[in-house]
Amino acid sequence: MRKPELSGRMAKWSVHLSGYDLEFESRTAIKSRATRTLCRLTQRLRTRAEQDILNLEEDKGEQVWELHMDGASNAKGAGVGLVLKSPQGDLIVQAVRCEFKATNNEAEYEALILGLKLALDLKIRRLQVCSDSKLIVNHVNDCYEARDPRMMAYLDVAKELKNRFVTNSSEENTPDWRKPYLDWLQNDILPAYKKEKSTPRNPQSNGQAESSNKIIVENLKKKLEEIRGKWAEELPLVLWADRTTPKVEMASSLDTIDELRTSAQIRMASYRQTVARSYNKNVKVRTLQVGDLVLRKVFQNTKNQQVGKFAYNWEGPYKVESAVGNGAYRLVTLEGQMVPRSWNITHLKKYFT
Repeated sequence: MRKPELSGRMAKWSVHLSGYDLEFESRTAIKSRATRTLCRLTQRLRTRAEQDILNLEEDKGEQVWELHMDGASNAKGAGVGLVLKSPQGDLIVQAVRCEFKATNNEAEYEALILGLKLALDLKIRRLQVCSDSKLIVNHVNDCYEARDPRMMAYLDVAKELKNRFVTNSSEENTPDWRKPYLDWLQNDILPAYKKEKSTPRNPQSNGQAESSNKIIVENLKKKLEEIRGKWAEELPLVLWADRTTPKVEMASSLDTIDELRTSAQIRMASYRQTVARSYNKNVKVRTLQVGDLVLRKVFQNTKNQQVGKFAYNWEGPYKVESAVGNGAYRLVTLEGQMVPRSWNITHLKKYFT
């Protein structure tokens, strides 16, 4: 600590911690008491996590979320992408490939509808939607008129979803920028503007200079103690520490960093579960009945290498002999011969004669 200009971060901590009476004590051996403490902490954290999830459900409705979405289409197909941003900065990202042909505008509408449905599943009531499609934005805001039948159908669905959110009137929430000038012209009241950031030309604009001076004086007092006559020697070090220290309460930030991380993990876990439920509710379970004729997918190790590119991708038909469970089935050939192993339904499809 004799050469703080070489010790980097240690100088900042020495200035910050010098005002506290700190003593170092070595950690004692960890025994069975730690296990009991861990059990109590685990139960306490579980209870707190459940309460935090309930608070999330209550707060989501009143806070404003952001939805950024986009859709695109080309010769290979269409796809949509969306990002939901929470007021705390958490991001929920989704990308979906459309299994049907769609134009670029239709893909944009698909992204909008998917994002609105996801927000409703998350019980979000206030949502700000951001899109780069001028057509979609003006359709939804009633600035453009939709004439194409498909665009009209998409617009009806989008507006029906939009009406399920809380909308704020721009007149109630957006201040009129003309009011200061009208007051000046009508009532001879000069506009008053408060600068929120100081500049090198005018550092006293918002009290930043006075605040910095107060911090520097307090740090000098902590460093000098009884030898107050040497303040000129300590001043460069205190100035360096002040300039390189983030202007936040370092101690409180370090004390609450674990709680902030835990809260963020709880939020993201809750969001992931809700998004998974929202996605799975659209999944259609496919089942087969005993006696159904099916085709089995041909794998690389079962493909006839002599045929090459002209080999079939599906082989059969086979008959479903029994259901094993969890989407797996046992098959037999049309001659009644048992096929080895059970086969998952993802590798089977119905055969229609």
